[in-house]
Amino acid sequence: MAPRRFPGPICQVKDWYEPVDEGTLPRVATANPGVVGSSGLNPEKPTEKAVPRGECTYLLPPRTYTVRAPLTTFERLRKFSSAAKISDAKSEDSYKWGNGASTPPALKQEIEIDGQKITLYRPADNELKAKNLPTVQQLAEALRAVPKSQRADTNTVILSPVPSTQPVKDGVIAGEGDGGSIWLYPLKESQSQVDFDNRVMHECGHNYQQTFWHHLPEEIKVWKSFEITDSWYVSRYALDNPGDDFCEFLILYNTAKGTPCEETARKMYPNRWRLMQAYQAR
Repeated sequence: MAPRRFPGPICQVKDWYEPVDEGTLPRVATANPGVVGSSGLNPEKPTEKAVPRGECTYLLPPRTYTVRAPLTTFERLRKFSSAAKISDAKSEDSYKWGNGASTPPALKQEIEIDGQKITLYRPADNELKAKNLPTVQQLAEALRAVPKSQRADTNTVILSPVPSTQPVKDGVIAGEGDGGSIWLYPLKESQSQVDFDNRVMHECGHNYQQTFWHHLPEEIKVWKSFEITDSWYVSRYALDNPGDDFCEFLILYNTAKGTPCEETARKMYPNRWRLMQAYQAR
């Protein structure tokens, strides 16, 4: 999987899938398979056009590389979650970061939201600040914005003081998500709460999608067929592969659902919207 370039929620999945339609261009029609377990749902050519305006303009493909939903949309979502309970930090001297090193020393904490306990491994506060990683409170707030049913598939967060060891030709890997864990890596650029909100929701999305796709090529092809039938692309990064299109779209789905922007989002991305609803109805 191609790495994400900053700015935006840059990520790489540790255990990715076989490429779909390799060598073809986005928006090239392919066969329309039914969704596994969804009563033969098929993509349909959009019949309505919509151009978002006002507070809904974030639904447009951004000029930046990745989706960037505004802070107000995440603040609304946080209202549906309980306040986070954060345990005291304890030394975890035997913990090794992705490069195999145990320095700087790790601290272990637990973040509890809505009764769900998420294990956190991180360096000391001064390392977090120096590497532009979130504070524990910023991370907890970002996790609170992820809907409970989606957050349930993430059980561990690693705020790594060392870069990802995954190979990358260019760009910077700022995050990874797989197998119930997410990793956030150092960046040169300073980050704010809204940056962490977008990045954490994207990475949690990789764990969430595995509950539907199970690394099965046929399931990934289903998403791809729905993606290319919609008139709009989500972001330039979403064009890299179906997995990142899922996660980029999930940010728009979560932040628009139940708001005045939902109608516009449904018209812009009708097929992916229906498919996401089908997934959540399983």
